[in-house]
Amino acid sequence: MSTDIVTPPVVAENTGAAQVVLPPLVNEQGESVGLPRLNPLFEAALLERLQFDDDVPELRTGYLPIGSKPAVPVVLPVGTTNMAEVGAMLEQASCEVLAEVNQLVDTMRVPLQKLLIEHEQSGALMEGTAMTLSPEQVLDLAEKTSRFYAPEPTGYKRGEFPAVRKVDLPEQVLLQAPVSQLQTWAYRAVSTTVGRRSLCPVLAEAVRVELTRMLLGKNRGQVRIISDKVEDTIAEAEYGVQLQGAGDTNPDFPLIQTAARTLAETLMVDMADSLSMQHVTHFCICVGTIDRYDLRQVGWHVSVSEG
Repeated sequence: MSTDIVTPPVVAENTGAAQVVLPPLVNEQGESVGLPRLNPLFEAALLERLQFDDDVPELRTGYLPIGSKPAVPVVLPVGTTNMAEVGAMLEQASCEVLAEVNQLVDTMRVPLQKLLIEHEQSGALMEGTAMTLSPEQVLDLAEKTSRFYAPEPTGYKRGEFPAVRKVDLPEQVLLQAPVSQLQTWAYRAVSTTVGRRSLCPVLAEAVRVELTRMLLGKNRGQVRIISDKVEDTIAEAEYGVQLQGAGDTNPDFPLIQTAARTLAETLMVDMADSLSMQHVTHFCICVGTIDRYDLRQVGWHVSVSEG
């Protein structure tokens, strides 16, 4: 990943997240001599995340590094519970965006490469010096220059959060995949930041349904989903997963159903005081991600407020 980094916003755009905020971007030198330097703790936290995400476009000011794959969240159908399907959709979205990136780079690289070769052959490229460029150096210069200046795909630009992408996954993809591939896809759905963010709306709906069912016996009203966490919450709960690797992932495990039920039950206990007040009849829930990369602990956080 490029070392050009912008000052990060809050790590996730979906606010209800119980996240570990990245350390300050730079270490100020204070009264000591020298310029501010990149905070080693921030750099370490970023490298931890890159082990799973491969790219973090919102923290990049340079081009997508050669060999890296875009990290793209996806729109999931209502009721999605198959983690392998989610992972496959994430992979397809990444491949689609990468193809767009390469196409845009090629539109600039090919004519630039031709121009550089012509100037090198005429001796004009390094005019006034004794330096010359080898064919390999010319190709490398054209590649890096075109990647830096080429336009970027809509929804996937440096310094910005990636846009959620809708993909159409052929049904036979999952049917024809071996178990090892299903494990890899299921692991990707949970281990990557974009995977957990993509699952937030799905999990939020599942938690809403569970909470509504549990509240029926207490004669309470509706539960609705909100995108921004409010300050005055009456209950909070977390569901975490310890990352161990794709080989230890069961692609058939009902993760969303289990997480929704566990979160709802925990929230009901935390909501006991509010439920004892007759005037509290409507509730709002907000779901965000847990991203403790250094501890290999990830998952989701749910907060409940009145409304």
